[in-house]
Amino acid sequence: MGRTPTTRPDAQRSTAQRTAGSRKGSRSILLEGGTDFVEAAVHDRDGLSPGDIVHGPAIIEQSDTTTLIEPGWQAEVAANEVLLMTRRPLP
Repeated sequence: MGRTPTTRPDAQRSTAQRTAGSRKGSRSILLEGGTDFVEAAVHDRDGLSPGDIVHGPAIIEQSDTTTLIEPGWQAEVAANEVLLMTRRPLP
């Protein structure tokens, strides 16, 4: 007899589906050097889990800090719950 691997119930859902639950709304923001406001998704940090990825422009709010993710960047929640910011190519 073997063991059946267990997975998180949300592991088969896409990152977009998982992060939709953390989304609180959106906010118009003016980025440094910009002349026009852009819409940024606003996420609740407590609603994000390891493996979730939030693409900029976005804001992640938590009780002790706020993280801005600019266009061309993304934040991934690592296994140890830290946010890893990486640059990604713009479309």
